[in-house]
Amino acid sequence: MRGFTLTFLGLLCGAAPTARGQVLVGLDVGGMWTSDLAQDVIVNAISVAPALAPTIAVAVGTPISDVYSVGIRVRWAHSDVTRHELDADFTVLPLTVWTGTVTLERTLTNWGTVEGAVGAIKYAPGSDDRSATLFQDDAPLAATVGLGARARRPISPRWTLGAYLAYDVHQFVTQALRAGGAVGARTVHRVSGGISVYWSAR
Repeated sequence: MRGFTLTFLGLLCGAAPTARGQVLVGLDVGGMWTSDLAQDVIVNAISVAPALAPTIAVAVGTPISDVYSVGIRVRWAHSDVTRHELDADFTVLPLTVWTGTVTLERTLTNWGTVEGAVGAIKYAPGSDDRSATLFQDDAPLAATVGLGARARRPISPRWTLGAYLAYDVHQFVTQALRAGGAVGARTVHRVSGGISVYWSAR
């Protein structure tokens, strides 16, 4: 993760002198899948993970060269954390996850781009009663890196519609997991996708 971040920042700094001044505002609406936050085996396998979550993101970006753009994106996702056992699933508590990233986007074609992102994820449990849950003692803030691809089609001089697919990864651990015997953090993967709308300020 550290190597990816340094490479990302190097590209960002290298391209920065050619800023164009245009501002592009974007809105993403879609869904997000998240891998298990915790797993254990007592008699049967047990896992804990957020359910498939609706997600909304707002982004602001600007071109810094003919092919590169930089931006800031804030993403919201909300679903229930579910405990999965052999014969049943149990809702643990509602969970909101905020993600803030700095993005570097590269244009590949007239309609397609790829991007890298670095930032942070903040877990925000929605229940006042967190006893006997992963979040009973704390709600983690974790660094994240990600990659994504976007397709866009202008529908007017200032408005563009599109679709996106994104992946990110971070390390997850809480004090409750450490107290329960967890050694180190768990790698959590997230995949999201949906539709986008963009407005150009120029």
